[in-house]
Amino acid sequence: RKSFVQGIAVNSAGDVYCEGDSTNASNISVASQWVNSSRESLSVPVAANPSSAQAIEIMNDVVYIGGYGDDGTRDVAAIWTSGVRADQEPLAANQRGRGFGLAADGSTVVLGGQSRDSAGDDRAGFWTDGQFTQLNATENGEAVEAQINASTIVSQF
Repeated sequence: RKSFVQGIAVNSAGDVYCEGDSTNASNISVASQWVNSSRESLSVPVAANPSSAQAIEIMNDVVYIGGYGDDGTRDVAAIWTSGVRADQEPLAANQRGRGFGLAADGSTVVLGGQSRDSAGDDRAGFWTDGQFTQLNATENGEAVEAQINASTIVSQF
């Protein structure tokens, strides 16, 4: 198996959390988290399809992981909260979304990434409460990092 760690965080008890991907026996990339040195696969839309964990944040000892998984027809952006997956709505119906950066402040969780519009173009933006907000209406792109500063959402692309 090959493993790739994308992000790392530590909770108040000193436990080390890592997120990333690990290939399974079929050489498929599986979104994973490690707690200290123990790996766990994250829930994904279709276990036989590729998935990826891209970002991690721990706030008030709640673990948030952002990424995406292939549902058989498209990539679906997701936020895992303490291991429970919540799929994020794409910009246009039946189009893909990919989460790359994540931020949490205790009451708000933001996932930065890209979502494809109805014309098939990838748009940079972020999800809050499952809804995608586009950053730039005229260019292809992706938001790779998100931060929350004094209730203001900041994305970098």
